[in-house]
Amino acid sequence: MVRSYLTETSVQQCIERIICQQQSCIGLVIGQMQAAISKDFIVHIVPTPSPPSASSSDVSSTKREWLSLDSVDEHYVANHARQVTRMLMGGFDVIGIFVCAKPDDMKNAQTKLRQIIFAAHKVLAKMDVTIANGNMHGDRVLMQICPLTKKITCRTYDVTDIKSTSVPAELKFQKFVDGFQRLATTFTIDTVVPVAADSMSFTLSKQILNGLQPLFENVWRSLAIIDGRLIQTEDEPLCVKPLEKSKSKKRQREDEVESKTFTVDLLQQMNPSCHPSGDFVTECGARLIVRGTIAAKAFVHAKATAADAIQSLKKDIIRSVIARCELLCEDLLQAEEEQDVKILYETPLRVFTSLPDNTSVEFCDYLFPDEDVTDSASRFRELVGIDIDDEDVETNLEHLPTDTDLAKPTKPVWRKRHARSTDAASTTLTSKQLFRYLGLGVSVVVASVAGFVSYWYSLGPSNQEQ
Repeated sequence: MVRSYLTETSVQQCIERIICQQQSCIGLVIGQMQAAISKDFIVHIVPTPSPPSASSSDVSSTKREWLSLDSVDEHYVANHARQVTRMLMGGFDVIGIFVCAKPDDMKNAQTKLRQIIFAAHKVLAKMDVTIANGNMHGDRVLMQICPLTKKITCRTYDVTDIKSTSVPAELKFQKFVDGFQRLATTFTIDTVVPVAADSMSFTLSKQILNGLQPLFENVWRSLAIIDGRLIQTEDEPLCVKPLEKSKSKKRQREDEVESKTFTVDLLQQMNPSCHPSGDFVTECGARLIVRGTIAAKAFVHAKATAADAIQSLKKDIIRSVIARCELLCEDLLQAEEEQDVKILYETPLRVFTSLPDNTSVEFCDYLFPDEDVTDSASRFRELVGIDIDDEDVETNLEHLPTDTDLAKPTKPVWRKRHARSTDAASTTLTSKQLFRYLGLGVSVVVASVAGFVSYWYSLGPSNQEQ
């Protein structure tokens, strides 16, 4: 069956601006995928920034860098997809790529474009390894824009099949995001996770994410209450009252549905088993303490079921926790000073903004304590292609902890951070570096509840000898 892509009308304006640049351009397609139906939603397209080697003052050299699509590094575009995914709200994903180039260049670069789609999927699949994606499918879109005729064509690739070939897809422009339904919640985390002694050689990021697996599983198992209504069935509608249908129309268009914000409460299982499989940690090398409250949001189309909406919100919670931990670990890799085993570190706070012409589509960013909204606005412009002012960044949903919020008697030791690079690559810790950072404490703090995540050595004989 041919897949159809319903594209928000505001995307047309983005395409027109790209065409006016009169040079080759490649970027990401942001939208919402639906496994139950053969229709997906495209809400935004994000041009990939020029590589550092092409960011010189010589305009002609920049054009030469992007003139041939074969010269585009698929790993660079995939890394951009990884960074953008961290900034997406629940319900939205990178669902493909777009390219604007002359017809001959486009024709000759089909193999390269296919490689880019599969490379981006490979990177994003690693990020979502802990996230259930029941409402997603394997098709990823390739949107091709001809700057001469302004014609737009779409094809899809099944990224679950390495031998798949392109399939034509249908593209329609329509204003629909005003009818998207919003879900919001604050999620409290307070857990202690042991780190097995045989896992001490892993990278710090892997240790943290492995230790948080029971927490993520508990999030997926939690029950949801939407505006006081307990969700119990898979096909239960998000809106209690069915949409009114006019007698003169066969069906009501989605852009006629009024957008509403739903308040969600998640009921977690008390004292969940950290190892459902029955495998228990016999020797503990360290312990991970995660404590705090995070703000989460999700956006779903008007006809989504309550189960799909809750799944999107749960995915946003997990994605936000993972993003904070990864950013903190990347930041620690840039620090040169030795770390005390009982220092508390705060993970970055989550801030939000919306598209200038569309408040129904929001993005997020993460600010460290020594950053301000100017840094966030700059990242929104560079990574997501949103031109906003500092006052357009919403910063009041999360805040840093006070001294009384942190565990006593330990107080956080503040340090100056290095500037976060927009193209930071993942780095593996050596054994020496690993033990230097073990014992780090992290605080995840938001809303009106503050807290921390701390990582301490166990006081066993094996650790005392180190």
